[in-house]
Amino acid sequence: MLHPATQQSPFMVDLHEQV
Repeated sequence: MLHPATQQSPFMVDLHEQV
């Protein structure tokens, strides 16, 4: 589940990865 916004926010990537 990779979103374009995740590239701008590295911290958001963790949230998505945990989910």
